Amino acid sequence: MTATVAASPPWGQPNPGIVYAKLVMVALFWGGTFIAGKELAQAMPPAVAAVLRFGVAVLLLLPLAWRSAGGLARLSWRQCVATAGLGLTGIFLYNLCFFSALARMPAGRTALFVALNRS
Repeated sequence: MTATVAASPPWGQPNPGIVYAKLVMVALFWGGTFIAGKELAQAMPPAVAAVLRFGVAVLLLLPLAWRSAGGLARLSWRQCVATAGLGLTGIFLYNLCFFSALARMPAGRTALFVALNRS
């Protein structure tokens, strides 16, 4: 039996300082979402906030997906319906519930509710 040695990735070993800095940024952005969402939920109805968040995400991610994959995959009609259904229930409905909760509860309690939710 021969031992195999895992090859290092072509980009080299990651710098631990950069990795930890990225992890801190993730925590800050995730925590900031609840604070910004609370302000948004108080300024407009939850449905409008959900549409805006969903729309901004589409506008930012569509060009990124187009650039990284060289275009979008060709889907059949059935796949388009399934993808739209998953997006509307898994993303849009989540955002609607997220902003509805922020309109009624403190941001810290909402963050705990999301973090402790068993998915």
